[in-house]
Amino acid sequence: MGIKSKNRDPKSTDFSGDDIVINHKEGSLFYKGNGKLYKLKGDNVSTPTTDNPLESGINITAFSGSFMYISSSIIDVDAETIRFGGVPFGKSDVQSLNAGLFPTTTAVARTSQGDDDRDYTQYIKPQAIFSPVDESTYAKYTTPARIGQFISGTLFFDQNLSGSNNYTKIGTGTTSIILSGSITGSIINGGSF
Repeated sequence: MGIKSKNRDPKSTDFSGDDIVINHKEGSLFYKGNGKLYKLKGDNVSTPTTDNPLESGINITAFSGSFMYISSSIIDVDAETIRFGGVPFGKSDVQSLNAGLFPTTTAVARTSQGDDDRDYTQYIKPQAIFSPVDESTYAKYTTPARIGQFISGTLFFDQNLSGSNNYTKIGTGTTSIILSGSITGSIINGGSF
């Protein structure tokens, strides 16, 4: 293996597959692999910003690569889409999140029941939504046709639409209000509903 020095970019015929060529004029390194010529270009790092070379102002430009991890406070991506495990995440997704919206998805949540007959492309499917200050206060969505809201761990608001046993219950114990069955007309203290 030899290291050759040139003041220009080499041609693939200028060196063998066991050699490395350095272009001193531009600071590029060249090597061969699988019959192809590869170029590595770095930035001038003669004045790092910290004592830790991993935290210096080094920029790495690559057409492809594999990294164990990236530690940075800012990562600029000059592309419309980046992929995580093959799943695309685009510039418009980031803009939606910045605007407080959910990214638009190609998957459609279709509803065709009752008064709500439409397609949704911005939606979430949570199992539960928790209070940020109390982990025992949450809305639960894990049972089909039922939504339960728990306050301090107690089921306080229960909406159930399961066949003939549909009801809405507010409260708990002796302070609960249960609406079920059909109400055709009622009078409460002179009023009606």
